[in-house]
Amino acid sequence: MRATYPYIYLAIITIALSLASCGGSGKAKNGMTLFEEKNYTLAIPQLKNEYKEQQVPLLRGEKAFYVAESYRLSGNFKDAEGWYAEAIKQGYDAIATYNYAITLKANEKYKQAIEQFTNYARLEPFNKEKAFDQIKACNLAIRWEKERTNLDLQNMPLNTSASEYAPVVTPNGDLVFTSDRIDATGNDTYGWTGEKYSDMYLTKKQTDGTYSGIVSLSAELNSGFNEGTPTFSRDGNEVYFTRCGSQGKELDDYCAIYISRLQSLGGWSNPEKLLLFDADTFNVGHPFLSKDGKYLLFAAEAPGGYGGKDLYISILQAGAWTAPRNLGVEINTPGNEVFPFIDDQGTLYFSSDGHDGLGGLDIFSAPSNGGTWSKPENLKLPINSGADDYGLWLTKSKPKDANDPVRMSGFFSSNRPGGKGKDDIYQFQLSNENLFVLEGVILEKIFEDPSDPNSKVIDFQPVNEANITLKKYAPGFPVVATLSSDKFGRFGYDLTKETDYYVSGEKEGFLKQAAKFSTKGLRDLKNITIPIKVRLIVERIFENVPIEIENIYYDYDSTVLRADSYPALDTLYALFAENPTIVVEIGSHTDSRGSSDYNLRLSQGRAASVVKYLVSKGIPAGRLKAVGYGESNPVNKCVDGVECTEEEYQLNRRTTFKILAEKFNLESITPEDIRVDPKKP
Repeated sequence: MRATYPYIYLAIITIALSLASCGGSGKAKNGMTLFEEKNYTLAIPQLKNEYKEQQVPLLRGEKAFYVAESYRLSGNFKDAEGWYAEAIKQGYDAIATYNYAITLKANEKYKQAIEQFTNYARLEPFNKEKAFDQIKACNLAIRWEKERTNLDLQNMPLNTSASEYAPVVTPNGDLVFTSDRIDATGNDTYGWTGEKYSDMYLTKKQTDGTYSGIVSLSAELNSGFNEGTPTFSRDGNEVYFTRCGSQGKELDDYCAIYISRLQSLGGWSNPEKLLLFDADTFNVGHPFLSKDGKYLLFAAEAPGGYGGKDLYISILQAGAWTAPRNLGVEINTPGNEVFPFIDDQGTLYFSSDGHDGLGGLDIFSAPSNGGTWSKPENLKLPINSGADDYGLWLTKSKPKDANDPVRMSGFFSSNRPGGKGKDDIYQFQLSNENLFVLEGVILEKIFEDPSDPNSKVIDFQPVNEANITLKKYAPGFPVVATLSSDKFGRFGYDLTKETDYYVSGEKEGFLKQAAKFSTKGLRDLKNITIPIKVRLIVERIFENVPIEIENIYYDYDSTVLRADSYPALDTLYALFAENPTIVVEIGSHTDSRGSSDYNLRLSQGRAASVVKYLVSKGIPAGRLKAVGYGESNPVNKCVDGVECTEEEYQLNRRTTFKILAEKFNLESITPEDIRVDPKKP
């Protein structure tokens, strides 16, 4: 076999751009010879024997390394893990550490993988960026593991102990897949996998939506070599597929795309190789034909690519396919991009091990962008896993409307643990229900003068280890969860639909703060998860230092509260309600116009009006004390005998709040838009 595909078993063994190789000679071969021939099923026991016989630690480590490589390249990450660890123990090269980390990642042991990638970065400082990219991907995987989903996943009954993969729905709704099951054409065993060479199979769709009966797709299409990953024209009269190997050629043959046409009397024509490139000395496969038959996407390991296998597109013009165009750096990476599929909206789906993923191949989507495709997004769990996930085929890409119960459905392939064989086909259905998640943060103000809460607020900083209480906003306020903020002040929780919530945050040295929010009436037909963002700003307690809050407004020469004061007072009410131990002095201030005695009486009445309002809302009267200060505490130059503007006078007409229990003042924040009382006629 000429092609190599590190740690991606499926893309090699399943005609995923690997070469066919016929059996070797009858001579006894050592483990490395078998490994280099990619005859991993025979290489593993031979290398194990050589490992036992070897006494030199470094050479013993080399044998262990290639046992691990053989397991990994044949898709057995579980057994590979221990052998990499043994190679490292015996002092083998740093590549053992890197591949050990890759294997841990594939086994979804992300924290252990991060440790090994970190070790590799120390051992190979010139390659540390590669290690850091993998660490980033592992941290993403850890985060994605915590996310919810409403996707239902089923292992299909057609799967066997062999490999089944690359599901394709035919124009009449039947399902075609690729498999190396025991009844595949030919008698030879594929040394890479220890199984038969792969064929294409068909199972018919029944009226109840299930699939029944499995037959070979066609004797004309299946041979004694590897065939698979077909794609059909809209009318079903043409099929493009991958074949690796041909009669008379063995080690120097490559994978290529073939086309066959349905004959008028039935059966398929003799397949013809598509010469898409000027040369055919590299691997080409995984064709996907657009519904209109004008575009052919495929994967190729061609010269001038970005590394590994890239995705290409050809256009049908005047009955011939144009020279392939690489899909570019947005899609292709130094890794491998394979198994393309385009839905009815033009979104490209493909598998890659070069973009940030959970391990091995992951499936990505890239929205159409006027003839190109935008930055890909990982489909995350549970479609993706630490194993190889690939070959997505959608039967439905979007809901008909908000009442459609199914958002997306289809098939994909995976060699994840828990399946029936080495690779299995999974059927999935994504419910058209949104999931809601609380994304909260609790912050405190950073003042220009840290000792003066009246100074300018220049920023906010997180409050870590704050106590967060989430309640339903319903009779009795039942507690849903108690949480703690992290070092960034963040907290989160999974929410239910059509529910009102109340969240509060507190920490010693701060006043407790709360906010109300709801998931009622929220709907998103594009995204599954709807984040509910809540920001709590808690006030730090400064003893004996006043803090300003929003103004309370009155009509001119009156103790009656204006209606536009109620929002500010309601905010105060919430603050007092959430902090039931504080005792508050409510003070009122006037401007300097009028006599001192009159202003004192006016301010006392205004303070009493605020107390009355808060008591009416439910704050016990014993916690509130009304004090009128008249014109005795101006905030500017506007004292008796000084002429001021109406805006300047307004600044002195304010109501203050002093927390007596904490020896702490709260005064109103000057509003950006100052409202001026009308003058008395």
